[in-house]
Amino acid sequence: MTVGEWWWQNARPIGETLKAWAETIAYASGGVFLIYKVLAGYFITDVSLTISSVRAPREQGHDYLSVTASLKKGDKGTIRIHDARVRITQQMSDNVVDEQRMIGIDRLSYTTDQTGRLRIDFSKASKTAPWLSLPPGDETQFVALCDVPNTLPCSIEVVILGCRLWGGRTGQWRASAISFPNR
Repeated sequence: MTVGEWWWQNARPIGETLKAWAETIAYASGGVFLIYKVLAGYFITDVSLTISSVRAPREQGHDYLSVTASLKKGDKGTIRIHDARVRITQQMSDNVVDEQRMIGIDRLSYTTDQTGRLRIDFSKASKTAPWLSLPPGDETQFVALCDVPNTLPCSIEVVILGCRLWGGRTGQWRASAISFPNR
């Protein structure tokens, strides 16, 4: 038997063996890549939170403190916002001055007028879908107005709770800042 005859006789089994090894290596590589992505945090919901505040005089001994939380969704998955709160603490004594739910996290209900046009109903939240959802690339702002003493600096803490659209672990995003008195 010549080399050419041997080759033609055994080419198919050799090709099938090489194909099986190549598929095994490809599947194993894909599995290793997926494990790497999970360990590297690829499936963690990516959200960035920034806050800003403005302090304005109100009356003797008190200031208004406006807190704005800006939430920006990254490019992986949709999240549902469950809660957003702000806590104001006197910096020197750690006394909680104010704690409240931020405005703008509820998905509102709507009504239909005589022409068939849908109208937002600010008086009630949606009962069928109460969560505000942030799809990839979206951003929004939540606000709160607090009453603070005008003599001391205050620390501002904002906490947002949410989870992926189709379940998963609850995410918590936090940001903090210091507000100094206006003098």
